[in-house]
Amino acid sequence: MTVYRMLLLQVIVFVTLLVVLCLPPVRVALMPRRARRAIAYRFAMEQFASRGLASNRNQSGILIFVSLTERYARIIAGDDIAARVPQAKWQEAVDALIAHTRNGFVADGFIAAIELCGSELAKHFPPSDINRNELPDRIYVI
Repeated sequence: MTVYRMLLLQVIVFVTLLVVLCLPPVRVALMPRRARRAIAYRFAMEQFASRGLASNRNQSGILIFVSLTERYARIIAGDDIAARVPQAKWQEAVDALIAHTRNGFVADGFIAAIELCGSELAKHFPPSDINRNELPDRIYVI
């Protein structure tokens, strides 16, 4: 084998590996789980702030964040509601979401999580003329 063929073979292997390792599914699979979750958490917090959920009058906004790529779900609550509702209640909603999603019922999972979160919010911030809904009730797919 000549030097040129060996060099050409190395270049071909390098380019092939470069292309394969740059594919998002491969990069995600090779990334440690802890790093994937940290990235997802940081992105969830950015979404919470950028959607204006942190800046409403009562600090009672919540975000149900799901990242399918990282297999990560979390509920982020504003300061006032987080002080009133224990994390275990939010975890119940996340668990309901995950249980439905594992069975292939993603929409039902979101409905269950939203209902659980809504009932907790209604306990601490009952609807009235004073506590009007300041935040959009939307699902964002990013």
